[in-house]
Amino acid sequence: MMLKIDADFKNIIPPLSQEEFEQLEQNILSEKHCREAILIWNGYIVDGHNRYVICQKHDIPFEVEKLRFTSKHEALIWIAEHQLGRRNLSDAVRIELAAYRAKMLNLGGIVRKAVATMAGVSEQTVHRYMKVVASGDAGLINQLRKGEVKINTAYGKLAAETRVVRKINIEPDGEDELGVEYYGETIKGLSKVERFYREVDAAYGEVEWDWFRRSLERHFRRV
Repeated sequence: MMLKIDADFKNIIPPLSQEEFEQLEQNILSEKHCREAILIWNGYIVDGHNRYVICQKHDIPFEVEKLRFTSKHEALIWIAEHQLGRRNLSDAVRIELAAYRAKMLNLGGIVRKAVATMAGVSEQTVHRYMKVVASGDAGLINQLRKGEVKINTAYGKLAAETRVVRKINIEPDGEDELGVEYYGETIKGLSKVERFYREVDAAYGEVEWDWFRRSLERHFRRV
């Protein structure tokens, strides 16, 4: 059976690591059958992309289960919610999924609180992850998504960099009125921290989600 792939559906789902994919493949091969049905809507996979790839590759039979949604929008909300039920997700990925779902549900000004509730983390954790995303440090963000680094640890690292910047930017008669804004002329290697604070300061309020979404799109091209 040939099923269809929708990029929007597939890209919401956190990808498996190579080790996780290989373990799934070994499990299916050992049973010579795909234990879990592949969930579809209008012929498109909404859950089971990896199982489908493995079954197609090894010509292994699989079952499908049809889901009913009134629209693609409703299907996207369901996928995000369904993925949030997985146990092996990092806090960073849970926040991303919750943020996506909050946007699709059009929750407006209560975004951060809603995201925290859906992701099972504190509002402070959401706030700190958003600041790390705004920093533009793709390597650090990827480590967070993989669960290799804790959000508080990453946030502390950025906060420490900022303290160094402020210390260096002291004028003879006190700190510069604009704080960290001009330090990049002195230490160009830390310019990302300047951008990070200026973007964060401008982002909170009504446009908080749009800023977070754009940040994720820039670094991952996923959401």
